[in-house]
Amino acid sequence: METTYYTCLNQHCVKHRNVFLDGDPEHEHCKRTVLRFDQESKRPGWLRVAIPVALAVAALVTVQVVRRSA
Repeated sequence: METTYYTCLNQHCVKHRNVFLDGDPEHEHCKRTVLRFDQESKRPGWLRVAIPVALAVAALVTVQVVRRSA
């Protein structure tokens, strides 16, 4: 089970910038952002496509070089 932590962004809140869990009554109407930890840093979405495309291009270039040299 994953736990999502939030940071309070409401400047008028007594606990501004505090970390809290979803459903905390003190921050029920506060503006919030999801708190991400360094260990949980996710790769950008384009990277999931870019790596296989780069590998495919490298393979095609290798095949072309081998064909020309043979």
